[in-house]
Amino acid sequence: MATVTTAPLAFFLQELRVVEGPSTLLQIDQLEVPASQVTAVVGPNGAGKTSLLEVLAGLRVAVASYFECLGTTYAPLATNGQRLCRVATYVAQRPCLFRRSVFANAAYGLRVRGQYDRTRVWESLERVGLAHYAHRPAWKLSGGEAQRVAIARALAIDPPIFLFDEPTANLDRDFVPVFESLVRELVARGRTVVLSTHALDQAYRLADQIISLDGGRMVPFPFVNVVRGRLRQHGEDLVLDTGRLHIVVPPRPLGEGPATVAIDPESLLLSRQPLHSSARNSLAGVVTRVEGSESGFFIHVDCGVELVARITARAFAELGLAVGESVFVTFKSSAVHWIDPPLDGPSWSAGRTRR
Repeated sequence: MATVTTAPLAFFLQELRVVEGPSTLLQIDQLEVPASQVTAVVGPNGAGKTSLLEVLAGLRVAVASYFECLGTTYAPLATNGQRLCRVATYVAQRPCLFRRSVFANAAYGLRVRGQYDRTRVWESLERVGLAHYAHRPAWKLSGGEAQRVAIARALAIDPPIFLFDEPTANLDRDFVPVFESLVRELVARGRTVVLSTHALDQAYRLADQIISLDGGRMVPFPFVNVVRGRLRQHGEDLVLDTGRLHIVVPPRPLGEGPATVAIDPESLLLSRQPLHSSARNSLAGVVTRVEGSESGFFIHVDCGVELVARITARAFAELGLAVGESVFVTFKSSAVHWIDPPLDGPSWSAGRTRR
């Protein structure tokens, strides 16, 4: 029997399974997506982010013991995709545009619903900065411009739920703040937004809830720094051996064997020189990526696996870190959290697959 929920939910589902041939793409026991909020879905390539959004949009065949959207039950889920498409609009990372004008593409969603409104189409193009391209052939657009047309098409429809798959992956950098402003505007008007992203600073900045996927399953921490390896006893310490480095982890009664952990990015200390402290883990690495703003910075460091530290703007200014520079990452074993059961596949951090 489905669990009774009281808070307003855009989606509530139980025992969701998506199988493709011999592979299980998604295996989620229970998922709740609050209405009128932003939910970010994060995880490495192949984690199931796109599959989940396609299920929520009614575009992928799935099985669920219970599936509810905005208070309406959809069962069996496999035959109700068209009904879901009426309340949730999906914007793909690489959208499909017709060989027609930009305006015709932006108007398509309204036309197929029998709700064509020329004013709404123009307004949606203005909101994404493409009104001056309205009569241009869509096939002449860049990848980022094509994605903006798809966003405009969704804005024109104005459904209760927006589903964006990697919406800023191909956008011009200058348009990213515009898109994020649009998301906030949608939520302020009572719409629900679910988006997948590799930009973790964006997830923290926009989302009210973060769903972390790995191997098609939800992992219990909205953290980055998911690392796999084998547990080994090393003197008095229990360590996770990744094949490239050892991480001292908290005691575990199950002893040695395969294990998966998540390391809290806010518990990682960065320094130019090794720190003299009681922390059991001190790893030398190289900065590979920096992202952030005044609200905080994410520093990606390759230490044999890629780890991400979240630091304050003040700490970032004091360290003066840049890509390519050497740095030390220090953290206590208490910053390491177990993920049970152990996950299969490559370790990941900040949505980047490590092989």
